[in-house]
Amino acid sequence: MLNLINSLGIGSGALVVMFLSALMAFPVYRVNARPLRYIAAVAIAFFVAFVFYWLPVFLGADASEFSGWSFIVVPVWFVAGAFSAAAVTRILEGRSVSQHPKHS
Repeated sequence: MLNLINSLGIGSGALVVMFLSALMAFPVYRVNARPLRYIAAVAIAFFVAFVFYWLPVFLGADASEFSGWSFIVVPVWFVAGAFSAAAVTRILEGRSVSQHPKHS
């Protein structure tokens, strides 16, 4: 698993973070307050990007290799994940509104 994670580049890692962030954003749309939904989606994206980047270190790799690149890779992965998580939240939010029309 360590070799697989280490083999990911900035683009392929961003795709993985996008997918994981979007997947983890599905339960977020259940939050009642709309601003909190988006804050939670962005927080999930940061959590996924940060943990996924540092996962090789958690699995035993040398941290000195990763610390120099973290200021470049984590923000790129975070933006990719935040976009996908916010998009999923927005799509699900729109679906729930259209499924429950307002009664006059």
